[in-house]
Amino acid sequence: MAEASTPTTQALTHTSCALSGRSELAALVLILLVAALFRLPLLGQVPNGLFLDEASRGYDAYALLHTGADQYGVRWPLFAEGLDDYTPTLYTLLVIPSVALLGLTEMAVRVPAALAGIATVGTTFLCGRALLGSTAGLAGAALVAISPWHILPSRTGAEWVLLPLFMTAGIWLLARGRHDGRSLVLAGLVLGVALYSYAFARLLVPLLAAGFVGLWWRDLVPRWRWGLAGAVLLVLLAVPIIAFGLTPAGQARLGTVVPFDRYRGLTLIPYFLGNLASYFDPNFLIWGSEPTHFHRVAGFGPILWLMIPLILLGLVWAAIKPSRGAFYCLWWIVAAPVSAALHRESPSSVLLLGAVGSWHLLAGLGVAAIARPVAGGRRRYLTRVAMGCVLVAAVITAGLVAQALYQEYPVYAADDWLYGARDTVTFLDENRAQYDGVLVSDRLATPHVLVLFYAKVDPATYQRAPIHVRQPNVRSRGEIGLYRFGRTAELLGLPGRYLVWLPADEARSVFRDRPPLLTVSLPDGQPTRYVYETDRR
Repeated sequence: MAEASTPTTQALTHTSCALSGRSELAALVLILLVAALFRLPLLGQVPNGLFLDEASRGYDAYALLHTGADQYGVRWPLFAEGLDDYTPTLYTLLVIPSVALLGLTEMAVRVPAALAGIATVGTTFLCGRALLGSTAGLAGAALVAISPWHILPSRTGAEWVLLPLFMTAGIWLLARGRHDGRSLVLAGLVLGVALYSYAFARLLVPLLAAGFVGLWWRDLVPRWRWGLAGAVLLVLLAVPIIAFGLTPAGQARLGTVVPFDRYRGLTLIPYFLGNLASYFDPNFLIWGSEPTHFHRVAGFGPILWLMIPLILLGLVWAAIKPSRGAFYCLWWIVAAPVSAALHRESPSSVLLLGAVGSWHLLAGLGVAAIARPVAGGRRRYLTRVAMGCVLVAAVITAGLVAQALYQEYPVYAADDWLYGARDTVTFLDENRAQYDGVLVSDRLATPHVLVLFYAKVDPATYQRAPIHVRQPNVRSRGEIGLYRFGRTAELLGLPGRYLVWLPADEARSVFRDRPPLLTVSLPDGQPTRYVYETDRR
């Protein structure tokens, strides 16, 4: 059955006509502006601190900029050791220009993510228009623009946000390839590069490509040469990924994310199925239940409350007026958690980022079903009322998200984002010359990376004797100039006069009632880190 003959496509085409040309462009520009307002302001302060992955990616970019090698002295690596996670360096390469322009700061590390997040709103529209029509595409893009699920990764200097960008762009090009074979080659290129964005693309890309071929193979047959060229390009780009996965480092990385220590062979199947089901649990999907605040804004899950009736309506409309575009969105919704279900941290909203486009476009299909042309004055009136309700609900939701993001999140999530590390390192760097050195507890969260970032340690010097960490504990042990990292009890046995940096819980047991030189408190007033002085001369 040709796509143009389906009832859904006919109805949504009529709707798209009403939104074509200048009005469609104006709507898209407005949506992109809203997306920018949620992703660019206060980028260095929200999130309130610096996550370890951000510090590691940022310092690698700084080292590459100044020496042509990462922090470990490896010249232009395809996979960077980082925190023993060996992630592809695609995002780090994007950070280099912003570090060159803005210096090594939180904002510089996060700018590429923010721009990628805004671009994803645009590619969501293009993808939705190609699969479901203009109205669904615009509605889906608008929902992504105000979604905390996508906003937080767009404000975090890590590679996670690249996954939904490449997925929506790649699927849009695949959809174009049904009519223009050259787009299939571009789709192979984009999806091949996507393999170097976030780890779960390595399973999600083949699943989505297979689903697309299964639904539209008749349209692709006349363009098989272009499709073959795109497939070859995708496979060639996948070869280094496959080769790395077979190395000891690649196998070790796999063991840190998949719990082979607890599950082997067939026992992985119930573990996989349980995790897969957890991604559809309302406690996670709607309420956003997760152990930390890295990837979630309190009170919001991946699915906004506004989206629930729209998704249900989209499902009903897909059942009543079936189309391959709608079926593909459903396949996408399933494929994304399938690609992440073996991860030991499932369910997690960041692991599910590959599904951002699918859920929001399904809700967009619900909006398109409401907005479809109808006969009769009363029906048109009810349609306008329904669309007005959706618009009002969207505006209210955007307001609630803005309040939660800019006012509340910086307070309650500060500890997770290692708030105060910048002030601590600044204090230590300004005062260390008066002491024999700085002793840093390894009970802090990998503090040597924060010292590298905030003290802007010379990469050429550090590369001579870098500190290597090992998953899953990633303890900092070693030296960086006057900084020494290790177990506090061992460090305090060193003769000399030192500054000592340690977490609040350890400080109380080690120094008891002694007054610290520096107390770093969270925005809610709770002490989190201390700096003391010790003298064993």
